[in-house]
Amino acid sequence: REAERLGALQVERQCGAQQADDEDGPRDVIGSARGVIVGSYLTRAMKQLRSARHRESTEHYEQAAELFLGAVDADPDHPDRAKALNNAAVAYEAIGKRGRARELWRQIITEHSEDDVADSARFKLGVDASSLFEYDEALSYFTQLSRSSKSRDIARDATLNTALILTNLERWEEAEPYWTRLADPDVSSDTPARIEAAFRAAEMPSKLAQTSRGIRAMRSFIADHRGVPDAGLHRVKAAHVIAEAHRQHGNQKQWRRALADVQDLYRSSGASAGSEAADYAAEARLLSLEE
Repeated sequence: REAERLGALQVERQCGAQQADDEDGPRDVIGSARGVIVGSYLTRAMKQLRSARHRESTEHYEQAAELFLGAVDADPDHPDRAKALNNAAVAYEAIGKRGRARELWRQIITEHSEDDVADSARFKLGVDASSLFEYDEALSYFTQLSRSSKSRDIARDATLNTALILTNLERWEEAEPYWTRLADPDVSSDTPARIEAAFRAAEMPSKLAQTSRGIRAMRSFIADHRGVPDAGLHRVKAAHVIAEAHRQHGNQKQWRRALADVQDLYRSSGASAGSEAADYAAEARLLSLEE
C-alpha cells in the first residue's frame, strides 16, 4: 500500500510540475509510477484470490475482485487489463455475484475482443446462459468458439457444449456435425470421448427417423471401431440400435441376425458379466429364444 501511495504521489507531481517542452521524460516517469501502483494492486489481488480459494472466504473473494478492478482503474492501458477484469469476474462468480461477473465478461469481449482472455470470457458467458436456459444465447457463444477459438481446449469444449445443447433440444440434424467434429483426433485427444462422439454422430440419423441411413451409420461405426480399445460397449449398443430399427420395420430376418450380432459383439468385447454390454446381450438372447 505504501508503494501505491508513493506511486500516486509521483504521478501527481509529474502531472503538475513538468515543462511542456520535455514531454517524453514525464510520460516515462508517469508510466513507471502507474506501473508501481498497478503492480502493487495485482500482487495483493492474486494473494487475496489464492487465500479466498484456500479458505473459501466470501470476504477474500470480494477484496480480490476490488483489487483487480483497482488495478484496471489505475492504468486503463495496462497490458494485463483484460486478465485483471477476468480475474475479478471469476472472484465475483465464486461468491454468487453472477450478474456482476457477466458485466465484466461482456466488458472484456467488447473492449478486448482480440485478447486471448476474450475467448475464456465468451465461454463463461455461454455456460452462464445455458445454466439460465437461455440456449440461443449460449449457442451463439459456443458455435463461434467452436469455429474460431485459438485455444484448442476452448474450441473442443465449446463444440461439446454445442452438440449437447442441440441434442437435448432434439435438433438432431444440427447436432450431428458437431458430434462428428468431436470424433476427430485433431479436435480431441481423449479416445473414450472420441468413441462416444462417433457413436452419437451415428445415432443422429435414427433420431431423425432416417432408418436406412441410421443402419448404415451404425454398421460403419462397428466396422471403424473394430479392435479399438474401450469401444466394446458402443459396438454392442450400435448392434442393438440396428436390431431395434429392423424390429420396428418388421424385418424379421434382419432383426434375428442383428440380435445374433449383439451377442457376438458382446462376447468379443471383453466386457464382464453384469456390465451394460452384458445387459444388451442378455436381452438379445432372451428375444432370440422367444422368437
